[in-house]
Amino acid sequence: MSRSLLQIPFNKPIVMESPTGFHLKLSELTPGQEATITALFAEDQYLLRRLNALGFCQGKQLKLLRRGRWGSPLHLRIGMTELMMRECDASQIAVEPCIGVS
Repeated sequence: MSRSLLQIPFNKPIVMESPTGFHLKLSELTPGQEATITALFAEDQYLLRRLNALGFCQGKQLKLLRRGRWGSPLHLRIGMTELMMRECDASQIAVEPCIGVS
């Protein structure tokens, strides 16, 4: 019997292997830095579904364009979409910085 997508446990992410073995939280990137998403650690299923609908999935590249005052919110570009994200939500996303890209 096959499992539907809604039955997959969201609180146990599969972290992608990294060639460099170096992972950061999305909230730790600096403006202008590009990275690849390696895992989503959101415990709130609504937030996880919303992030997936916006294109946040493993292997997808994103760029931190700028930070708001006092560090939050973060202005991101993922694919052709630009969005703002709270720092507390960004801290639940693991990324691997792209080497040689700023």
